[in-house]
Amino acid sequence: MKVQVSARDTEGRRTVLRETVFSSGDYEGLEPIVREFLRKAGGSVSSACLGVACPLEEGVCRFSNLEWEIIVDGLGERVGIPRVRIINDLEAAGYGVLELEPKDLVTLQKGVPSEGGPVALIGAGTGLGQGFLVRDQERYTVHASEGGHADFAATDPTQWRLRQYLRLRYGH
Repeated sequence: MKVQVSARDTEGRRTVLRETVFSSGDYEGLEPIVREFLRKAGGSVSSACLGVACPLEEGVCRFSNLEWEIIVDGLGERVGIPRVRIINDLEAAGYGVLELEPKDLVTLQKGVPSEGGPVALIGAGTGLGQGFLVRDQERYTVHASEGGHADFAATDPTQWRLRQYLRLRYGH
């Protein structure tokens, strides 16, 4: 798990002030990681937005690859940060995409850009993270999705046989 503290400069660009990588398997949950990061960094933090690799449902995040559960209610008090917001990791990546400049990008396949058009997010990790950005008046809004947890939708007999083979071999 990567933890960063960033700030905006006078021109509005975000700058990473401190970054630490933690091995998730060495911790019982997110809270000990946040507390350790704050202890090592010194000082205090008035607000935090944490991007986590799990869906947020009714104020609770349950990870598919860790035995962790994050209860959002009261999290700020438990870690010592007055204001805390939890968002999906791909949603966080979407906000990061909005910070990129042309020099930060590499073209994989040339196309015709659509100014103000939708932006797709795909991120390989413990699953296939998916999200998208759409223009809403003056700015983009970021939307996470748990599309990587979707089933393979067979559309013809060949795909159906492939689906049956994969299901028998790997389960869901």
